[in-house]
Amino acid sequence: MRSKRKGGKLEQVRLAEIFGEQLQKIGRTIENRGIPCLTVRYSDAILDSQSVADRVSLFFDGSLDAQGMATVVDPKLYREKS
Repeated sequence: MRSKRKGGKLEQVRLAEIFGEQLQKIGRTIENRGIPCLTVRYSDAILDSQSVADRVSLFFDGSLDAQGMATVVDPKLYREKS
């Protein structure tokens, strides 16, 4: 049992369901409150880092160094487990 809390006994499938429900709830809250939000898929950030960095910079009014962000992405670490 994780931290002696009952959630530690949940099966992986159920945990994934709960996580999905939480993501949907967060998405609805963001939308209902009109909070600007940019969704970035991890795989896109690894496989097309320049495009994602450009999008992130534009989201922040072009004030970020997109080229610098893109250059530090190391595709060799994609799916790397510690």
